[in-house]
Amino acid sequence: MTLRVGVAAIPAGAAAVELVREADRLGVDSVWVPEFWAGDALTLWGPVRARPRLQRPASDGRLAGVRFDRPVRRTRETIDIPAP
Repeated sequence: MTLRVGVAAIPAGAAAVELVREADRLGVDSVWVPEFWAGDALTLWGPVRARPRLQRPASDGRLAGVRFDRPVRRTRETIDIPAP
């Protein structure tokens, strides 16, 4: 069995950038960044990737997003998902 480790970062300020850089240095498998009114994942991604020597040279498929089409339908689908 393999244990995969991820961290969550709020996209706000230099502390978030350092958290993501340190997580990358330590070899975490994923970083999860929420998008909300006050911030977005790409704003945090820019300064993180600007560092010249990160452990991995590119996103290696680690940057994933969801298309923002039909927002009302997506909201309805999210709300309608039954609990397990």
